[in-house]
Amino acid sequence: MLLLKGDFESTAEWRREIAIEYPDDSPNLEAAELLERLAKTCDHIDPAVMDAYSALFRNLADMDAHAEMLRRVGFYYWPTTGEEFCRDFIVNRTLQGGTCR
Repeated sequence: MLLLKGDFESTAEWRREIAIEYPDDSPNLEAAELLERLAKTCDHIDPAVMDAYSALFRNLADMDAHAEMLRRVGFYYWPTTGEEFCRDFIVNRTLQGGTCR
């Protein structure tokens, strides 16, 4: 859970930096706020979901898919909790042939 929380927080920080660089581009700031809200929910993720999520990191393609999902948060994808993010990642990597939402 700590790694996922850190991923949300570091992606939020990256979005905030982009928002500073492009102040007229409000989606970056909104995405940062959403990512920070997701980070706050990580302590409540069902352990079975977290185990399944963690088990999917077997190769570079899995890590790339994860990074792509993080980049899409607030732009093309709006999960409401960290658990929803994990569940969606599980679905994307297993049922949909590894494509990203």
